[in-house]
Amino acid sequence: MVTAAIECIPGGTDIDISRKENKPELKVIVDRKKTSKLGLDIRTIAKTIETFFAGTTATRYRAKGDGHFDEV
Repeated sequence: MVTAAIECIPGGTDIDISRKENKPELKVIVDRKKTSKLGLDIRTIAKTIETFFAGTTATRYRAKGDGHFDEV
């Protein structure tokens, strides 16, 4: 429904919705007053949530002739 409406706009190409049936999404509502009192910003909170679900590459180990490996 939304994609059909956007596809009618001239110049719009490759319109897609990120939400898929087998790809659940999580909506996080941040209390900005409380986070501010704790000295946190939205970027820090977002990166923490991303790391919790997807992990973060801390560094890469490169072995001679064997390519490289992510250290998580």
